[in-house]
Amino acid sequence: MKSYDFTVITVCLNADKFLGRNIKSVRAQKGVTIEHVIQDGGSTDESHEILSKFTQPPLPGYAATIEIAKDRGIYDAMNKGFARSKGKWVCVLNADDHYASDDVLRTVKERAQNSHSDIVYGAARFVRGGKAVRVCDPGDRLALPLNAFKQIPHPALFVKSGILREVHGPFDSTMRISADYKLQAMLHVNKSLMWSYLPAVLVNIEDGGASTSSYSARFLGWRESARAYREVFNRTGCLAIVSKVWAKLPSTFLRSKV
Repeated sequence: MKSYDFTVITVCLNADKFLGRNIKSVRAQKGVTIEHVIQDGGSTDESHEILSKFTQPPLPGYAATIEIAKDRGIYDAMNKGFARSKGKWVCVLNADDHYASDDVLRTVKERAQNSHSDIVYGAARFVRGGKAVRVCDPGDRLALPLNAFKQIPHPALFVKSGILREVHGPFDSTMRISADYKLQAMLHVNKSLMWSYLPAVLVNIEDGGASTSSYSARFLGWRESARAYREVFNRTGCLAIVSKVWAKLPSTFLRSKV
């Protein structure tokens, strides 16, 4: 079975507006081998035509595998994609997101090799209409108080595949918004893992994803985050959820003015 440096998982459903940009940014990555696992939930727009067009022609070190299948939601689709992955490292790049430059994955690989890390992460830039809205930089975990947990923008998180295979799922498909938060909390409590922080913007995230698409989605995300915190840390974590809410308030008000 062929192995790759990275498996990039992209799930999509009627995402033709940004899907081509996503694929081009993955294909443009230099100095690494990539398996781009694309999981389509049965799109009825132009997504299938875009998949056929933008994943060709073949490139050395790049392979796209596409599955079109119904799923029970975004995290079930991510789990289906992960089940097909063959890369040494796994990351998720949502259909409307794209890498900040063509050497992101090479930089991650080099940092992982030099630091002997199990997890590498960095910052994300949120964009809207081609313009930057804000930058979410989680900072160096070593600078945080002991046992403090701070969520990382998930497309800016890169994890060894073997670690994820030890986690059931790895995403909790009973959640609609916050399974990535729960997964990161589960990784956080594993004190044997080595983390490495890259002080750079690694990915551009299109503002207005599932967790911020509406006020009801935000409240659902906060409730699920509270549930995830209880299940992982066995305590309420009220301050952690408040800090999570506070961090997203700027985008709430920015969106209301647009």
